[in-house]
Amino acid sequence: MSGIGNFYDESPSLGGKKASPALVFAVFGLIALFCIGYGITGFIGEKVTLDEAFSSGLDAGEIVSGVPPIGSNQYNLKVKNSVNMIPMGDDYYFLICSENEDKAFIVRAEKEFGDNFDGEYKNFRNKAIKGKVKRTSSKVESNFTYDRMLDSSVFIDLTSTRLSIMWIIAGILNLVIVVCFAIQTKKNKYDEYMSTGTKVGLGSAMLISMLVAGCLIIYLIMRF
Repeated sequence: MSGIGNFYDESPSLGGKKASPALVFAVFGLIALFCIGYGITGFIGEKVTLDEAFSSGLDAGEIVSGVPPIGSNQYNLKVKNSVNMIPMGDDYYFLICSENEDKAFIVRAEKEFGDNFDGEYKNFRNKAIKGKVKRTSSKVESNFTYDRMLDSSVFIDLTSTRLSIMWIIAGILNLVIVVCFAIQTKKNKYDEYMSTGTKVGLGSAMLISMLVAGCLIIYLIMRF
């Protein structure tokens, strides 16, 4: 309980000095706006069918949907993400091809995505895909062979909807931090009306939000 009490006795500090309320509001407020705004952009983009993409190619920012006739029945590349040896999830990249196999795209998907394709790489489950086109990182691009049928500079992110929702959640958590801190700055005025349980609840909400939001943002930045 003493830790919670100390938390409410002082404002969060930066470099050993007490942070001004305006700075805290600005920092967490801007982070919240960025996360929510970036998450929303994940749902915005020119809608393109997969057949159109196979015909004309991919442009970053497009949202591609359709049924790939051919695809990898196991991932072509697995990328392990970590921070100081702490695992931050793995990413899986597959190839999908046009019917006549003259054009291929890289897709990032869940590990089970390959289960939709049989031993002859046919989409026997008629699995439909939808995702936003993004620029490929140099780490991923270097692992795919350059040839006439594959543009390895971009990929279709089938996890884009999930990631966009996570960005929005991270933004909301930062808004929670701002609200809790706003109440904290007014604690002297309202202290006599606030129960110990309320103070502990607010302190816990702020600390948990900071921890979860921080982990989420690190996880998401690794998947730009």
